[in-house]
Amino acid sequence: MYGGFRDNNGDLWWGLGDRVLRVSPRSRTFKIFDERYGISRTPYRLVRFSKDAATGELFAGLRGAFLRWHPDSLRPNNLPPPVVNIACRYRDNEVFAPMDSAWSLRFAHEDNSFSMEFAALNFTLPKDNLYSWRLEGFSNEWSTPNRERYFQANFVPPGNYKLFVRAANNDGTWNEQAQGVSVEVLPAWWQTWWFRGLIALLILSIIYGIYWYRHRERLRLEAAKSRAKELEKQQLLNEIDLLKSQVNPHFLFNSLSILSSLVHVSADLSEQFIEQLARSYRYILEQKTRQW
Repeated sequence: MYGGFRDNNGDLWWGLGDRVLRVSPRSRTFKIFDERYGISRTPYRLVRFSKDAATGELFAGLRGAFLRWHPDSLRPNNLPPPVVNIACRYRDNEVFAPMDSAWSLRFAHEDNSFSMEFAALNFTLPKDNLYSWRLEGFSNEWSTPNRERYFQANFVPPGNYKLFVRAANNDGTWNEQAQGVSVEVLPAWWQTWWFRGLIALLILSIIYGIYWYRHRERLRLEAAKSRAKELEKQQLLNEIDLLKSQVNPHFLFNSLSILSSLVHVSADLSEQFIEQLARSYRYILEQKTRQW
């Protein structure tokens, strides 16, 4: 650095090659003035500085030329730039929309990756404008300020969002009143509430069908068991009736009398008599069945 001079405002000025550096101790900021502010590019360095005590003008000399300016003429740009419009791009489509809260953008499920481009109304060194954006509901933090006038959002889930964009001018004055626009990403058909409702209804129907089938099978088995018991009971009654019709009552009475006597005499003899009596009755039933 060369030179080094204090103006009437307390700011310090130095030469940086063919550029001018201003340092403001009070605000602890600095700013570099170059060809964007009208300083011609030259291979020579600014090495000498002086001040007109009467007017407060500053002078910087270099080989064959000098610079002249008044510090008060280099006022900071304190006008916050509004963001006025955006261009939305997805696949091969492009849509322009004003940066207005009453405006909304709607994307289909397959278009959930898109880019936005915006512009700020500051025409003083517009290349130095800074931008920051926030897609509320998707990325709630403000992006790092940079000079890029667009952002890319990839694979945004279905839902409703709010895009906010703020800008700063060439001197870093931010527009804190960030403009916003509504953004909606539609769900795929399999993500809609009616499709999920149909799936839930189908699952409930399947569960109910399984329950009803098992309940019906259980009732059928119980009915089959009941019929089998009734048939067994009816068969036994038929055999008893058949036995009554074939066995002589006197023979039956005598058999029971003998059995009653044997019970009091010997259990073994009673068991043997019962077996013989059962074989006799079975023989009688078999003979009657063959006759039928």
